Amino acid sequence: MALSEQSKLRKKEYNQEYNKKTGYAAQSKYHKEHAKQIIFKLFSPQDDEMIAWIDEQPNKSGYIKDLIRADMKRKKK
Repeated sequence: MALSEQSKLRKKEYNQEYNKKTGYAAQSKYHKEHAKQIIFKLFSPQDDEMIAWIDEQPNKSGYIKDLIRADMKRKKK
C-alpha cells in the first residue's frame, strides 16, 4: 500500500472514530435530558401468554404506548 493510501486510510479511520465519539456524546446528552426509561419484568410461567403476545408485536414500544394512551383516554371520559 502506498504511503498516501495509508495516510488516507488512517485519516478515514480517525474521522470515523471522532464522529462516533462526538455523535454518541450528543445522543447521550439528549437522552439524559429528554428520555425516561421504564422497565418491567414478566415471569414465566405465569406471564407466558403475555410474553408470547408482546413478542408477536413488531413495534413493542409503540404497542405499549398505544395501550396507555387508550387507557388514559378511557379514564378521562
